[in-house]
Amino acid sequence: MSLQGRVLGLLTSVSAFGVPAGMLVFSPLTDVVDARLLFVVGGLMTVPIGAYDEIRAAKSGR
Repeated sequence: MSLQGRVLGLLTSVSAFGVPAGMLVFSPLTDVVDARLLFVVGGLMTVPIGAYDEIRAAKSGR
């Protein structure tokens, strides 16, 4: 049971670190590139990643 709490704590810490790290990268990037374009590109990148994950899950029987 204690291992589950440690893993959850680690995942929470990594997720919390993602917000400031993303701000450090994308704040200067929006000065160069339109923010709408970044959202469109990010959304378009999400589609093949989600499709790959669904295919992989179907092959493993989940």
